[in-house]
Amino acid sequence: MKINQNLMLIILAVIAVLTITAASLRLIFFDILIINGDSMFPTIRTGDVVLSNKIVYKYEDLKHGDIIAFKVSIKRLVKRIIGISGDTVELKNGIIYINGDRIQNNIFYITEKAKKKSFGPHIVRQNHVFVLGDNISISIDSRNFGEIPYDDVIGKADYICYPPDRAGKIQHWE
Repeated sequence: MKINQNLMLIILAVIAVLTITAASLRLIFFDILIINGDSMFPTIRTGDVVLSNKIVYKYEDLKHGDIIAFKVSIKRLVKRIIGISGDTVELKNGIIYINGDRIQNNIFYITEKAKKKSFGPHIVRQNHVFVLGDNISISIDSRNFGEIPYDDVIGKADYICYPPDRAGKIQHWE
């Protein structure tokens, strides 16, 4: 009986240590987001579990095409960076322009109806990014809530962890 009690205490201690370690790793290195909505379709879909790298931007700059997790009010969202500090961003007839250059990218999904809506030109403020959802037709993004301050960026959304058939590295621009 005494051996069983000691074994149980050891098992509980190991579980406690593993739980504390996992929580610490999450607080410092990564964040997990469960996606609710199709604003990033087809890249990220409702129900996907996304892993966000919280330390990458301590060592590299935010770049066009990066998919980031960030805070807006009390929500955590995931969108793609279109504009960085000083860029001029424009959406015209369903085509995205950065600094006057047309973005040649097949990542974005836009309906014929949404192609009739325009935005900009808009100059991105210093230490801010301008984000869009890949599903431009339904996305609520910087066109609605404005630019994202660098300090509100949680991390780079790098991996889909779940569901298993979609698990893998997320496509960023090259």
